[in-house]
Amino acid sequence: MILENFDETNYFEDKDEIKDDEVLEIPKEIRRLNIETHDYPIEVLVKKIQDKDIILRPHYQRDFIWDRTKCSLLIESILLNIPLPPVYLAEEEDGSLSVIDGLQRLHTFLDYFENKFSLTKMEGEGLVELNKLTYSGLQKDFPKAKRILNKGNIRTITISKDSDPDIKYDIFERLNSGSVKLNDQEIRNCIFHGKLNDAIMGTYNLEEQIYNNNGLRHNKVIQQSMNLTEAHPRYLDAEVVIRILAMMKYHNNLQTKYKNSMKLLINDYMKEHKNSSDHDIDLIKTEFENTMNKVFSVFEDKTFKRYSDTDVEKTLNRSIMDCIVVTFKDRKIEDLITKKFDIVKLMDEMLNDKNNKYIGRITSSSFRDLVTKWTSSKNVLKDRLELWDLNFNSLMDS
Repeated sequence: MILENFDETNYFEDKDEIKDDEVLEIPKEIRRLNIETHDYPIEVLVKKIQDKDIILRPHYQRDFIWDRTKCSLLIESILLNIPLPPVYLAEEEDGSLSVIDGLQRLHTFLDYFENKFSLTKMEGEGLVELNKLTYSGLQKDFPKAKRILNKGNIRTITISKDSDPDIKYDIFERLNSGSVKLNDQEIRNCIFHGKLNDAIMGTYNLEEQIYNNNGLRHNKVIQQSMNLTEAHPRYLDAEVVIRILAMMKYHNNLQTKYKNSMKLLINDYMKEHKNSSDHDIDLIKTEFENTMNKVFSVFEDKTFKRYSDTDVEKTLNRSIMDCIVVTFKDRKIEDLITKKFDIVKLMDEMLNDKNNKYIGRITSSSFRDLVTKWTSSKNVLKDRLELWDLNFNSLMDS
């Protein structure tokens, strides 16, 4: 399945940007990269895949299937001794290797060795007669071509498991050269796979090659606030879920945790929780579902939107979302519903303040600006959370 490019402004009102004079805070000591390089015959790579030493996870990477003409061209390249780019692998905690770049090539080799397709449109010198042959047919009728294919060398570059995951993420971004670039969440889906990712994405139906509708991203509040009728095909709903989880977890520790990049904060959350226990995953799911229920019980169709009275923006505002989820998660739903009208009114007043009543302590910016401009800047993030927290808690405790 090939997906068209998309525009995030169709889903989000705010932009995750930082000011020109600010930089990402990435400590040099954690930017470690250890790699190993090997040249493997194709038959060895296929055996490693079959033995699960190299794990192909096609459902973590969209647009992974080449058509059979392109697959045949790859086999032709090997037979003509045309050099191929290296395959990039990442070592997992259990010692197995996952694919960062080269999934299509490895999948093609495996499929051909397992006789899942026949060669087609082979036009190289001396190769036309190989058309319509499976691997078994090649082995029977053209043993020399079979030997050339088996012994064809592929260079692999493996990122060791003790390398920093952010480095792995960066490499994936740089190697991301498909016809449609992977977005941040699609890369996370490949790098941070595990129990948490499964809980967010939903269980995967291998037979139909689709995700079941049982992940946190399928939550009705998330779907409605993003104006979706089904899960987002490029996982933007999953990114919203992880951002909510990360903000609820880290909002009291942003001074040391936040590096002027919401992307890195989301990555950190996935990195720290990807293999949480079943018990901890259940707690995460319960807190998320309960918080979404509380938010919608108060804001209804205004949930995570900027509004003025009955005039509501169409797209979700993630900066407003940040403020609401961190203050609602520990409140009782009964208390929130009791002050529902006042809470909705307070947000309206803060968003449309014309008297400079709601001004950030650090940036001296209005609340409206804090949720619409330079929203990934650390000081802007801290200011909007503090400003909403102060006024919301004052209302709730009055």
